[in-house]
This record gives sequence, C-alpha cells and structure tokens, in this order.
Amino acid sequence: MGMKRRKKQKKKAQSEIISVKAPPPAAEKKESDEESSDNDQDLLDEVDEEDLKFLEDAARKRSYSILPKLKKRPRFDEENIEEKYLEEEANEQNEESEKRYLLPIKTKKGVINRVTVKTVDEEERQLEEERKLERRQEQKRLKKEAGKQKSEAEKADADKDEDLEFEDEEEGDKTEQFVIDPNEPISTAQLIAAREKQLARFKLKIGLLASRTLENPEKNVKNLQELLQILDSCPIDIKLTVSRCVIVTMTEIFNDLLPAYEIKFHEEETDKKLKKITKERLDFEHNLLNGYKNLLVKLEQFVSALNRKSSNNLELKLSKLSIKCLSDLLVAHPYFNYAKNIAQLLVVYLNYKDPGIRTIVAKGIKQIFRQDKKGLISLIITRLINRLIKNRNQELYEDAVLVLLHLRITKVNLSAEDEQRDDRRRFIKRQKVLIRLSKKQQKHKKKLEKLEKELLETKGEEDRKKKQDWQLETTHLVFTILFRILKKVPNKDLLSAALQGLAKFAHCINLEYYQDIMKVLNDLIEEEDEGLQNREQLLCVLTVFKILSGQGEALDIQPLKFFSHLYASILEIHAGENIETLNLVMQCLEELLSTFRRKLTKEKLIAFTKRITTFSLQTLHNGTLSCMALLFSMMKWNKNMELLLDVETTFGQGVYHPELKEPDFSNASSTAMWELTALMRHYHPSVQEFAPHICSGALDRNSTIPEELRKTSVELLNEYDPHTVAFKPSVPPPEIPTNDKRLTLHFFEVKDKDLKVQIDDAFDKVKNVDFSSLMIKGL
Repeated sequence: MGMKRRKKQKKKAQSEIISVKAPPPAAEKKESDEESSDNDQDLLDEVDEEDLKFLEDAARKRSYSILPKLKKRPRFDEENIEEKYLEEEANEQNEESEKRYLLPIKTKKGVINRVTVKTVDEEERQLEEERKLERRQEQKRLKKEAGKQKSEAEKADADKDEDLEFEDEEEGDKTEQFVIDPNEPISTAQLIAAREKQLARFKLKIGLLASRTLENPEKNVKNLQELLQILDSCPIDIKLTVSRCVIVTMTEIFNDLLPAYEIKFHEEETDKKLKKITKERLDFEHNLLNGYKNLLVKLEQFVSALNRKSSNNLELKLSKLSIKCLSDLLVAHPYFNYAKNIAQLLVVYLNYKDPGIRTIVAKGIKQIFRQDKKGLISLIITRLINRLIKNRNQELYEDAVLVLLHLRITKVNLSAEDEQRDDRRRFIKRQKVLIRLSKKQQKHKKKLEKLEKELLETKGEEDRKKKQDWQLETTHLVFTILFRILKKVPNKDLLSAALQGLAKFAHCINLEYYQDIMKVLNDLIEEEDEGLQNREQLLCVLTVFKILSGQGEALDIQPLKFFSHLYASILEIHAGENIETLNLVMQCLEELLSTFRRKLTKEKLIAFTKRITTFSLQTLHNGTLSCMALLFSMMKWNKNMELLLDVETTFGQGVYHPELKEPDFSNASSTAMWELTALMRHYHPSVQEFAPHICSGALDRNSTIPEELRKTSVELLNEYDPHTVAFKPSVPPPEIPTNDKRLTLHFFEVKDKDLKVQIDDAFDKVKNVDFSSLMIKGL
C-alpha cells in the first residue's frame, strides 16, 4: 500500500510540474490576470494590518521565516555589530515555539516521523555555543599568524622546548615595545636598544642552529640552508654583524664536519635500490656538499667587493673576513671538493694592494705547503702562481714568490728524470710490439686500473710514483718562475725573493745549468746600473755556494769571483743592519769554511780570518759572538791562523791593505788580530769571557772550552738576538767614580812632573761637572 501511494504522489507531482512548465494561451492569460487582480484586492482587504506589515518586512528582507536566518559572525574588530544583531532578533522573535523535523526512523510497522519543539531558549544556547566555537577558531588563526612572524629557530624550539617558547614569547612582547611610531620622536637610546635586541635574537637563532647541527649532523644537516637564508633575510642595519657571525659559524661547522676525502656521486647509485642506511648516508653527503657549495658562492660574492672601486669600508671588512674563512677552509681540507676553486680564488690576492690581505693569503698557502704530504694541492697552487706571474708580466709583489720557499722539495733529481722518461718510452714501444691486446682486453685492463686506483684512495694511500711525478713537476715550475725573474729583473724585491728561492732549492738544479746560473749571478753583482744592495749580493753568493755544495762538487769549480764579492761586502755591513742580513753573512761564511776550506789558499784563509775579526767590532754583541765562534773553529782545524796572534814577527811582505777587494793581494799575513784586545773590554760579559779563550784555546789544545763556542755561528746569532731589548746575560751597569776618587790614566804613565801637575789641575776642574745634564742640553 505504501508503494502504491508513493507512485501516485510521484505521478501527481510530475503532472503539476508539466502544467507549470506549459505556457498558457494568450487569451486565457489575460482573463486569468483580470481575475487574479480582483482576487488579490479581496485578499488584501481580509488580511490584518499586523500580518500585512510582517509580509512587507519579509519581502524587503527576502525571508518569510518566522525566525530570520543566522548571519555569519562579523570580524573580531567590529565590536557593536553583535549587540545590534541581538536587539533586532529580540524585536522580531516571538516566544512561540517552532517545530523542527528530525530524521525519520524505519521500523517493521512503517516509517516513524520525528518532530521536536525548539524554543527560543534553545536557540540562544545554540548561538552562544557557535560564538564560542568561532572565538576559538579566531584565536587559533591569530596564533598561526603570530607564529609566521616569529623566526624559524624559535618556531622549531616551540615544539621541543616549552621553556624556550616562553622566552621567545617574552622577547616578542618586548620587541613590540620598540615599534616605531612616525608621529612620535625617537631617541638614540631607543634605536640602539631596538638594534641590540634584534641582534640578540639573530645570534640566539644562529647559535641554536649551529649547536643542533653539530649534535646530530646527519639529522640536522638542513640547518645549513637555514643559516645561509639568514644572510638574505636579516635587516640592513645589522646585516654586517649578522653576516660575520654566520660566516664564522659555518666555517667552524664545516671544519668539523667535512671529511678528509673527496665526495663522489655516481649516476649508477641513484638508479639502484639501496639500503636505508646507505641512502641516508648518501643524502647526508649530498646535503652537506650543497651547503658547502652555497657557502663558497656567498663568500665569493663578498670577496668580489675588493675589486669594486665603489665599495665602502664595511664591505671591505666583510671581504677580508671572507678571505680569512676561505683560507682556513682550504688549510683544513685541502683535498675536499672545490679545493681547486678556492685556490684559484685565493692565489690572485697574493698580488693585492692591501698588505693585510696579502698576509692572510700567504700565511694560508705557506701552511698548506708545509703540511702537504701528498703533493697534489702544492702542484695546483704552484701552477696558479706561475700563471699569475706570467699574466702580470712580473709586475707583482714579492709575496707571490716568497710562499714558494715553504714547498716540501727535498730529494728531487731532475737530471735523472730524462733518463727515466727515455726508459719509459722504450718500454712502451717494446710492450706494443710484444703484446697486442684486443679491444675487449683493453677495456678490461682500464677497468682494473680504475679499480686499483679507487682501492688506493679508500686506503688513504697514493702511488709513490705518482707522488714523485707531482713533486718533479712542482720543482720544474718553481725553477721556471725563478729563472724568468732572473732573466728580466723586474724589481729588487722580486729579485731578492727569487735569489732566496734559488739558494734554498739549488741542490735540485741540473748540472747542465750550473755554469749559466753562475754567469747570470756574477753579471748581476758586477753591473753598476743595477746597484744591488748588500743583501742581494750576499744572496747571489749564497746561491752559488749552495749549488756547488751539493751535486756541483763533481764539477770541481772554484767560484773565485764570488770569494772576492763576499770579502768586499763583509766590510760594508754595520750594526744598523737587520738580523736577516747578518744571518746571510753567517750562512755564507759557514758554507765557505765547510765546503771550500780545503780548496782555499793560505792567503785567502788568513785574509778571511782577519776580515771576520774586523767585522766583529762593527756589529752588535750577537754578531760579535757569531764571529768569535767562526774564529775559534778556524783556528782549531788550521794551525796557520796562529800567525795572526804573533805581534812580534811579520810573515808577510809589505803592508796590510784592508780596502782591497781581492783577498789574495791584501797581504793580511803582515798584520795581527789586534781586535781581540778591544773585545776583552767589550760591554757584554759573554764576549769578555770568550775573547781570551780564542787566544788560549788556539795556543793550548788542552784548555777548557766553553759550551757556547761549540755552537754554530747562526745558532749564537739567533740565541743572543737583542730584539727583545734585553741582554742575555744581563749587563752590569758601569762603575761611577766618586768625587773623592781622583781620575787616573791607565794607559800610560807621565814622567814629566810639570805635565803631571797640569793634568791633575785639569781633572780637578772637571770632576764636579754633571756631564749627563750637558748631554741632555746638547741633544
């Protein structure tokens, strides 16, 4: 029965719909309009005034329900709109109840329709609940907006540490106090306080990100990208300080995290299915390498300010710090990824106009050269320096050449390289003739060589042959640089650096080039136009002595001209020279006496001994002690030097000429070492003690010798160096004569009584004079 009733109702509704949709004829339409107008007028007369007013209001509001529809709650900033809404609702609502239809329930007996009665009190209760719900949603939305304004580090701490969240909220409240109002004047103290507070927040964020990265690098490696984003997001007024903090922090992080090997990624690994641990490790290395690359890009951007003319002082300070960080990264990890790029960037600044930047770069490269046991990074930097000198046409500072002195070039035989190269070529020719591999065998051989290379790299070992090849190429480049400078002689500073390099690496030069080098150095000394100073002349002499002390001993060459140059240059050095020049003199004399003492003639040895004794009077006490050590050693192994201690007999012919430049013709055997008597009254106690030992030690073989005289001259020169303005041992003050004590002559006795009376009267006149005050007035 229910089904039939539903079908009938459905058919009836369809017929009504069809009748509504079908348009009526025109004649019928007119008649119906006239009838409806009459009927409407009758209906209006029957409606009460209150009902008519309700219908008009409903038509105006487009709502015919007894209770108007609930509107959406306005925005929280509109305060009075809720009160107006409640007033209108109170006027329009009646206390009558309204039916509310609920969902029907289907049972065996049929469908039961449910109806509830909703009173006005229930409506008000529902409105209150909806308002509370909207308020909660609004609070959540406000919290989300506040969370977006917070820094990312504080936002990350909010989930993990409630204490940090509380501190961040307090800081956020405090920062709101420094909001700038354009209508009110702002004091300097407020601006400084606002800046310091903002800077403290950024420092806290940087410290939190850095500490978490170091605690668990594999999990928090993405914090490196957040640190880099701070460089772009920080305000302009604190950008310099924040950038410096970020750069230094990331440099220290990478110094701790980066491995000693180079990270390599293969395309085959991405296609294969990997274990979870392996994949995590690869992701960590990939993120670490990306963070390192992005940091290097930022540092390069900061360093580029050095090449701009419009850079201000703050940008230059940041650039200098970036240079320092790049140098530290290269020193700490010379074989990690992008090490070649860093070296290529830094080597250019060996020729920068600012000496501070040159010092930073040179210090880092020197440290790399001293620590490099592998040899590859040293070769790369040497190539870059060679390219720099070639491009600048040798118009550069000496720092670019002085760094080469710290290379670890020890045992390199360049002459044997050609022989090895010829043997290798012969072996390759024989191998090609005897063994002809197929293409498949050649591919297999290449794979085996590649596998062996990777195995050596994983063990941290390198082929000795490869290391030797790298060192040979480095040595070739060094001598190419030095010979190019000697050939063109751009300036004295660069020439001095090149001569120091030749003196240090002279033992590695091929025997073929010895004659040519000696000729070039001799021409440099003798050319009057060049006007080389004492230091450059001594460097040329030391270079030749070093060359002939190693492999050059087989040539049996006596550098007679350089003996004369050394003999002449010693007399021109005085106590005002720096310690480096005195060090060069002592090195030259040590090489002379150790390498050529058996080849020197008797006249040359005596002339150099007398010249060293004279030189001891024109230096400070450390130079005097070095000269005394040389004299003592010369007299120990050569008895002919004792002739200079005999003041009665002259074994030479003629008169001693110290001004001559040739030691053979100076006739030094006709004089004696009178300087020892002056050294016995020297102001330094060690010199006073050692001077008698030279005489007694040379004459008496059984006399006790002080331990200080057994040291080399270079050791004594550095040990007693007075650069600290302190004597070793301390020098006692001179004795000041009292007024009652009469001054006497110690050197000779006056026999004439009248002359003696005159001298005593003169001393009586001047004994009460204060000479110190007179000296001060004269100054």
